[in-house]
Amino acid sequence: MSIPEVLFSLSGRISRSEYWLKGTLIMLAFTVPYTLLVEFGPRSYGARVLFIILGVWSFWPWLAILLKRWHDRDRSAWWLLTLLIPFLGSFFLIWILIEVWFLKGTDGTNRFGQDPLQREGEADQPEPRSEGVGGWLLLFCLALTVFNPIITLVNFASGFPENVEYFDQFPGLLVITAIDVLLSLGLMGFSVYAGTGLWSIRPGAVQMAKRFLLCSLAYLAVASILPFMAGLPSAANEVMAVVVFKDVFRGIAYFAIWYSYLNKSKRVRATYQS
Repeated sequence: MSIPEVLFSLSGRISRSEYWLKGTLIMLAFTVPYTLLVEFGPRSYGARVLFIILGVWSFWPWLAILLKRWHDRDRSAWWLLTLLIPFLGSFFLIWILIEVWFLKGTDGTNRFGQDPLQREGEADQPEPRSEGVGGWLLLFCLALTVFNPIITLVNFASGFPENVEYFDQFPGLLVITAIDVLLSLGLMGFSVYAGTGLWSIRPGAVQMAKRFLLCSLAYLAVASILPFMAGLPSAANEVMAVVVFKDVFRGIAYFAIWYSYLNKSKRVRATYQS
């Protein structure tokens, strides 16, 4: 794809290498002069109008590059409207950037055009079949059966002793902690069960792993509310709000990445649907 097409066309597909080599470098040529003008240029009314025009002029190539990389992932441009959702827009932004920056496009022709990695006129060629618990699937299995239980137990070991000394002063904290412990232990057991199902290539293992991810999302929603029901002082609640926000951000990112992987991975399809 030519440089004008990369910069100004909203149709077609570009690969990761085109995105980084052509798109990003050329975008720097647009945005750096604009930034310098805004920071160090004149402040007259005419200059402000010029800044707005240059800003729109810089936005269009950025949008064109982003859309073509998004198309390479076989995603509709309508997904970008999720960025406008209050609060959740930042989480969708992380997901979109992960797909655009790091993930390979769909193999062969998709609804947005030909695979940019194929030479012009070359027919779609089947790739070697990936099968078995390996690659990213292996990492997911380890996360379910090893990493998740370890993180849960470490959180218990570090958090529970800190809470014990406040149980007499805040009885609600004891109740909330007991509920959280029970939910966490149940989710940890579910994680191990789902992971062993994937390890052993058990029938229905992928659906069970998806159910675990959905349950982890539900637990995240409950766990983000529980701390504020313990009757703690407002100052403590303000501190916890920051911690809860970070936990929610990580939890949603974890869910989005692995749920998308289970739906899209060729290895998962070949291993569990053969």
